[in-house]
Amino acid sequence: MKPALSVIFFTVFSGLGLGLAIWLVIGQWCQNCAAAFDPSRFFTGAAFVFVFVTLGLISSTLHLANPKNAWRAFSRFRTSWLSREGVLALLFFPLAALHIFSVWNAAQLALRLVTGALVIACALAILYCTGMIYACLKTIPRWHTWHTPAGYVLYGLTSGMLVFCAIAARGEGEINGWLRIALCLLIASAILYSLANAYEKPEPSLNDALGFAEGRVRLLDVGHTHGTFLTNEFGFRVARARAALLSSCVYLCAFIIPIIIVVIESSMSSQGMLGLAAVFCTTGFLVERWLFFAQARHVVMRYHGA
Repeated sequence: MKPALSVIFFTVFSGLGLGLAIWLVIGQWCQNCAAAFDPSRFFTGAAFVFVFVTLGLISSTLHLANPKNAWRAFSRFRTSWLSREGVLALLFFPLAALHIFSVWNAAQLALRLVTGALVIACALAILYCTGMIYACLKTIPRWHTWHTPAGYVLYGLTSGMLVFCAIAARGEGEINGWLRIALCLLIASAILYSLANAYEKPEPSLNDALGFAEGRVRLLDVGHTHGTFLTNEFGFRVARARAALLSSCVYLCAFIIPIIIVVIESSMSSQGMLGLAAVFCTTGFLVERWLFFAQARHVVMRYHGA
């Protein structure tokens, strides 16, 4: 598949913002615990959530051929994961505003628990719906696995946690508990990325497409003499050596360097270093998402000589 930078930016940064929102709510709930963070940091983090999620949603419209028809995406909630994602994304903002308002006015704990739970549920649902937009496509075997939605949710939680730790480090609270969670998330993300790369779902053959159980069907003529929309969009191929190099960059930037920084910072809690870990992790996930699209092979290319 041909990678679209607008979609890559959208999925990574909106996922980061939603993951950060989840950890901010949990952190606000735990403000009286040993692993708490300075409550004043909650509103700083909320501003980052608004920026990341808003920029991500705006960038997603840049991929549309006719942006003025974007409203139609909201009309198929019962059957379309894209529609569910859009509706929930719009619902996220008033829910988040309600929770921020309840925290600002020091509302009763029960109200803050309810509004926070709604924010967490909505954020997780959006991440899952985004992953299912791609996982539901049987025409792309590489995406049609459980790794895809799991990756969208886990990577969003991981990048959001690193930003959360960088924000929490500005306060006076103890953040070693959060750093341990960040370390577990980074390791889990690395394992999931390895599993997704190791598992290659078998692609259907022309025999499968035509329903022939015997013999071997061969394509004699692709039907065109130069590139078409299908071959340009679905026939994008990345060289194996380049893919291996970029995959190494994912491991290094998204997992190894942040893990090293988190382990070192468990005794120092430097905001600058934790912010650097978040930058490296986000950069690694941008590369991962580019490979996610570039390495996907659409079955329609079977009819175009692949």
